[in-house]
Amino acid sequence: MLLLNKKEIFEIFIIVLTSIIFALVFNYFSPNGIALLGDWDTNKGVISAVTKKDKETKNKEITLKKAKELYNQNFVFVDARDLNSYNQGHIKNAVSFPYYQFDRFIDDFIDKFPLETNIVTYCTGRECRDSINLAHFLYDAGYENIFIFIDGFLIWKESGMPCE
Repeated sequence: MLLLNKKEIFEIFIIVLTSIIFALVFNYFSPNGIALLGDWDTNKGVISAVTKKDKETKNKEITLKKAKELYNQNFVFVDARDLNSYNQGHIKNAVSFPYYQFDRFIDDFIDKFPLETNIVTYCTGRECRDSINLAHFLYDAGYENIFIFIDGFLIWKESGMPCE
């Protein structure tokens, strides 16, 4: 059995404390740092810890009612899920753009949809971050009028909205 003396325990404590302080400082200054307190209320948005970048787009999150309104205004709906999920069903006329293949799809997307295009990204639902990640990537690519349909495809389909 390993027994530690007071000096060794104190040294371990200092190392752990220093590591925690360093991690918190790094997280604070990182543009992709995670907020210390997450928003876990599904009525307020996606179920996950909120990153600093998420706070910038929080006011761009929309629910089903607003999504229906934007759909009727001919916004481009962009499905951030993988291609297999898209092929199994998606919002009618939605464009497939798996967020994890952003580099592969972005050039063709920009050719078809100029930077002024009104966009709504979506994925499966509130437990899915793909639509948020894609919105961040599109914003970084120069798109500005982007909304995130946080309720996602499942709620859209359950509400009887047009699907393919």
